[in-house]
Amino acid sequence: MLPEEFSYEDFIAYVLIYAAYADLEFSPEEKQLIQTKVNADHYDKLMQLYHQQSDMDHIETFTALCGKFCPQPEDKQKMLQDMVQLFHADHDFSSMEHNFLRAIKHLMN
Repeated sequence: MLPEEFSYEDFIAYVLIYAAYADLEFSPEEKQLIQTKVNADHYDKLMQLYHQQSDMDHIETFTALCGKFCPQPEDKQKMLQDMVQLFHADHDFSSMEHNFLRAIKHLMN
């Protein structure tokens, strides 16, 4: 799956996968939450894409598609709320996750 083929749901699931690795741990609770956002086939393809990409590719994918799928401030706010929900899924909103959230906010502006 290429980023150009993403639906809104694919984009949100990709962003949540990206966010889930912010603390270098992908918990079962985070996986379960992400799987509620997209079907199993797309989840597997998004995970494969994420692992094939470099850190810079993750940033470029996010910034390229954020404007397309989150053009309004309320869209961005909803995405940030989804991330915070993910960070709380494993009951450990770590300092690395807080820093990731700050960086994402910066990339969105």
